[in-house]
Amino acid sequence: LTGLAMSVASLLDESSAAAEAMQMTFSLKGKKGKKCKYFVSEDLHPQTIALIQTRAGPIGIDVVVGKHNEVDFSGGEYCGAMVQYPNTYGSIESPGESYSSFASRVHEAGGLLTVATDLMALTKLA
Repeated sequence: LTGLAMSVASLLDESSAAAEAMQMTFSLKGKKGKKCKYFVSEDLHPQTIALIQTRAGPIGIDVVVGKHNEVDFSGGEYCGAMVQYPNTYGSIESPGESYSSFASRVHEAGGLLTVATDLMALTKLA
């Protein structure tokens, strides 16, 4: 359906699933005191950003919200990142940098990329 090597569908609401994905990324790639930042695109749904921030604090993840084309992964502080496809405004990609290029930057820095998607939108886009 998604054309990806690995894909997970959650029965949770979108915000809870996104927070769970952040926690899984942190458990795989993060370490307390090192690689404890997680980037979230400002173009995710506001309720998703809010829940990610709420769930991150108690487990030691520093959530950074901003424009995906402006985040700098070169310091090795990020365990991962999240974008949304289509984003909260209905755009296929957020402006500034293709998601493909962004994914490469995340992976080159040793992080994992999570993409929050609308599966019905994906079938229409395919």
